[in-house]
Amino acid sequence: MHAERDRLIALAREAGAAILALYRENTDYATKADGSPLTAADLRSHQILSEGLAQAWNLPVLSEEHTVDYATRSLWPQFWLIDPLDGTKEFLARNGEFTINIALIRGTQPVLGIVYAPALDELYYAERGVGAFQVRGGEPQRLPSDGWQEGWMAVSRSHDSPVTAQFARDNGIERTSHVGSALKFGRLARGDVSIYPRFTASNEWDIAAGHCLVEAAGCSIIDLETGAPPRYNKPDLKNAGFIAFAPTIDYSALHLPEQNRARVKTHPK
Repeated sequence: MHAERDRLIALAREAGAAILALYRENTDYATKADGSPLTAADLRSHQILSEGLAQAWNLPVLSEEHTVDYATRSLWPQFWLIDPLDGTKEFLARNGEFTINIALIRGTQPVLGIVYAPALDELYYAERGVGAFQVRGGEPQRLPSDGWQEGWMAVSRSHDSPVTAQFARDNGIERTSHVGSALKFGRLARGDVSIYPRFTASNEWDIAAGHCLVEAAGCSIIDLETGAPPRYNKPDLKNAGFIAFAPTIDYSALHLPEQNRARVKTHPK
């Protein structure tokens, strides 16, 4: 199992090195149909990851940069779900807070995940039933290392909203940490924050690896439409809003935005 873990981490680092080479020399980008930016780094990382994963594990790959119709992927019992460059806006802003997200989906749930921020050399690895780790100097360190910082909330740097600010006020949260990309999941798993709400749009590849990471660290993540953990390989790859939180948070006591309030009391503890 360690050999597979090391192979997967090496592949993530290879894609990260390719991203950094382009990060230093080129910030040109195109605009996709949904208005989001697309860089050469997105495409180069996609190529390295999709080819490397398919060759090493002989499983299909679903990527932000290469989606597959539901009729085909509905037949997949397991597959790799990747975001080759999560946080392209952070990449273009050159703040370092962009990640590579890799998740192994089995059925409808992530069972393995990597979140890697190459510019920060911050790499997280998680495996369901095994645990969550931050890899430092080649050595995995189990997360969280020292519990959770209570009263701290992770907020999206590029996708913040007035609803998120209202959520903080309604729940007496006074300290926020603005972070780009899936790094917010890493910071929750590590214990830097105790809650991460997301009320704006996202896609399955944005959160699958982070979902695995926070659950393996002992946290929870709840889809605000279903009151259960998010599911993957849906006909529509978009996510509902969600809240990821430490075990020290009483989810049933949270004050949610009006459109989600009916779910609070029905979620099983």
